[in-house]
Amino acid sequence: MMRNLLYIFLSRSFLFLLLFIYACNFTNISSEERNTIAQKNEGNIIIGVVESSDTINLYRKGAQLAIQQINENGGVLGRFIQAIYYDDKGSKENALKIADKLSGNSDVVAVIGHNSSQTAIPVSITYENSGILFITSGSTHRSFIQFADKYSFRNVPSDADIGKSIVHFLKKNKLKRVISLFDTSSYKRGLSEAFHETALENGLKLVKKKAYMGKQPGLREILAGIKKDYVFDVLFITGLLSEVSEIITQARQLGILEPIISDFTLDSIQLFNISEKYAENTIVSTVFDPNSLNQKTINYVIDYREEYGVNPDTWSALGYDAVRLIEHSINKGKSSAPLSMSGALKFLNNWNGVTGSYSFTTDGDIINKAFFYKKVKNQNFVYLDREKSSKAFKSGKLKKYTIRLPIIGNFQTLDPALISDINSKELAEQLFLNLTDINPKTYESVPELATHWDMSKDEKKYTFYIRKDARWTDGTPVTAHDMVWTIRRNINPKTKSPKVSYLFILKNAVNIYKGIIKDKEQLGVRAINDYCVEFELDKAVSFFPAMTATLPFTPLPKHVIETYKDQWTDLNHIQTNGSYKTSKWVKGVKFILHKNEDYYDNDNVSIPVIIFYTIPDINVALTMYRNKDIDIIGDTLLTKFSSSINSLNSELTIDDNFYLKPILSTVSYIFNIHIDPVNLTLVRHAISSAINREVLVKFIGGNNISAKTFTEPTIFDFDNSMDYSGIDFNPEIAKNNLIKAGYMNEKKIQPLKLAYIKSPSNEYVAKSIQTFLKSYLGIDVHIHGLEMEEILNQYTKKSKYHLIQYNFRADYPDANNWLNDCFNPLNISNPIHWYNLKYFELMKLAGQITNHKVRKRIYKIAEEILCKKECVVMPLYHEVINFIVNSRVKGWYHMPIGGQHIRDWYLEE
Repeated sequence: MMRNLLYIFLSRSFLFLLLFIYACNFTNISSEERNTIAQKNEGNIIIGVVESSDTINLYRKGAQLAIQQINENGGVLGRFIQAIYYDDKGSKENALKIADKLSGNSDVVAVIGHNSSQTAIPVSITYENSGILFITSGSTHRSFIQFADKYSFRNVPSDADIGKSIVHFLKKNKLKRVISLFDTSSYKRGLSEAFHETALENGLKLVKKKAYMGKQPGLREILAGIKKDYVFDVLFITGLLSEVSEIITQARQLGILEPIISDFTLDSIQLFNISEKYAENTIVSTVFDPNSLNQKTINYVIDYREEYGVNPDTWSALGYDAVRLIEHSINKGKSSAPLSMSGALKFLNNWNGVTGSYSFTTDGDIINKAFFYKKVKNQNFVYLDREKSSKAFKSGKLKKYTIRLPIIGNFQTLDPALISDINSKELAEQLFLNLTDINPKTYESVPELATHWDMSKDEKKYTFYIRKDARWTDGTPVTAHDMVWTIRRNINPKTKSPKVSYLFILKNAVNIYKGIIKDKEQLGVRAINDYCVEFELDKAVSFFPAMTATLPFTPLPKHVIETYKDQWTDLNHIQTNGSYKTSKWVKGVKFILHKNEDYYDNDNVSIPVIIFYTIPDINVALTMYRNKDIDIIGDTLLTKFSSSINSLNSELTIDDNFYLKPILSTVSYIFNIHIDPVNLTLVRHAISSAINREVLVKFIGGNNISAKTFTEPTIFDFDNSMDYSGIDFNPEIAKNNLIKAGYMNEKKIQPLKLAYIKSPSNEYVAKSIQTFLKSYLGIDVHIHGLEMEEILNQYTKKSKYHLIQYNFRADYPDANNWLNDCFNPLNISNPIHWYNLKYFELMKLAGQITNHKVRKRIYKIAEEILCKKECVVMPLYHEVINFIVNSRVKGWYHMPIGGQHIRDWYLEE
């Protein structure tokens, strides 16, 4: 035995001596020269990617995906990674030729691949001598790190660790009597030796150890003898994939039914191609579980499927990780010099990749790597002993990864201060924290970024205490200084925040906005310390905590915006602090968000990935829902009209849940009071009286409620039928008002122009108005569907349209949001640019009073002025939204003001 070991040692030593001489003879660039060139950090970062196609694997695709993502995010240290691809086909000769080519290129700083010991060990000498960082994902033999330890690394465990893991798996599953078949002609002998040693130490019984050499004849006889002569629980086989697959086939054909186990050499669909049905119940030890709850794994699987349309395999994940290790080492050492990268990797602890977490030793090995086990069932791998430490896993909440939600239209912006559309508001809710949030049941303010707050006796000062565990996604703490800087930024007219008027509640805000006060430090907001911010108001406001949940009050990353200016929301730059973070945006197609690992309550966020799909119309959405390609239809997750929903409702199964939910939203039209003839109050009265709202609601379908007030009735307990009469449908009164205005007889009203927000349901409403006015008043109406951005541009005195659709959805649950924020004559967001002294005084008075009943009476009077007496607004209906939710979505509830709390939902099959 000792003589054999000595022979093996001398033979391998002679081999490495020859390889070293070979490398010295053919390497053109020395280690010192390569490092000197690389230290300049110029041009693209050149790496070699060498796949081994002797086994079917996706290694190259995994590496390509990592390179693509890194480059899309701006590269490494501002430089792109450029790969040179080769295939050594598992051949030592091919591998050495490739290594010679790569080492002869002075720009190459790293190589990944050569994924077997028979290729990686010889080429490692070449790369060592030429100073190229080398990461293999397949060489597990101890010799790899013994003879090349300066630039050579592996991101897979050693044979010793694999052997220990398999032993522990067998012991745990009470498979204690083992037959071991091992190939003495390949480097896989190292695994069998490690396994044998550990098996004996752990009380397993090695019933028989039997060696073979490659595809030697007589294997069938060996297997027949094993079946005849021995009683055992499991057959452990090591060797090359093609050989082991053939042994498995022969063993099953001979009637050996005991489990067969091997290492990740068999982790390939090639096992099924060779062994076919005989691969059944084969157990494979591997290093990657695509269903792991590791956030990076989840993100990788989603991205890989999105990119290639198939599931990733273990080799693709190893290739992806290898590239990411190069990226990390360059960032860590601030250099692409191989010596710098090597130093960074040698001291890398607890690195978390898509294959899990592990650390490097100083000789290039890895330790503390998790193993996973899977069994072949019906020619597919089924994972065993999955991770069960996660709170979400234990509770059964996480069975699938992604919630898929539809939207109509685009996301206008990721900057909360500039948002005016509901789609972007949905994104902002997932990405950013506000000081407070709104309880969906009580409409009360609840803590979010702030842990709590204090209010002064006169209700003019509010002090908020910011949680200390909130961070931006780059790790920077979220502080009171971010809050103060954000408010000062948003009050600046140059920012053009569409809801800047929400800030006018702060002391000196109006005068600072108008430029009367130049010193922004006089604005009613200051940081008492890093985690305490104080607001001083212009007047007593009891509902101010609710206002801090609105977009103009959303704290933003000061350090990022000051660096990147208007480009701060680019996905390469943006930093957020909410429950999710941006991942990928294909404009007009989809927006992908991933769970934010730095979110302060990350452990209680169950859904790892959100995909918002941009859907062109309701019919496409219905088809996608039927095909189970999206999970929810309703509200901003695709507004619809009743006929479509009812058709789907009739198909509902136990997999679906149907809901009706009111939202704090009013669909209305405003009159352009600056052009003839709707500058006349009587004409506006006539038009509003000619609209049969009850018929309109039935015509468009659904469960919407005809509106007599602009404010949604549930706010301040408005009773829509008793507290306020509004303008009723009355064609006779409509005609009389038109006559009083000087029309209907010889003088006819010229055709009116109406602009609606382009969508099928809004077009139905516009056509209904067109029909009503023609039928009852003889007025022709030309209707025009405009995109939302075009509609916003019509809210000026210069618009050519007589009636313009104006939908409002509350940002906070108070009538002030409808009546003051929208139509206060002093607010720049006032869409009709209408000034009414009494209305103005009522808004001012309501802002000074905290008594609920008194405020309700004031707002009732204001409503009468707005919608009846002056009739500058024509409310049509308050929205009640249909929802269909797949039953796999649990914990679902609806936020009526928008911004759904997806962080509280979970998925369960």
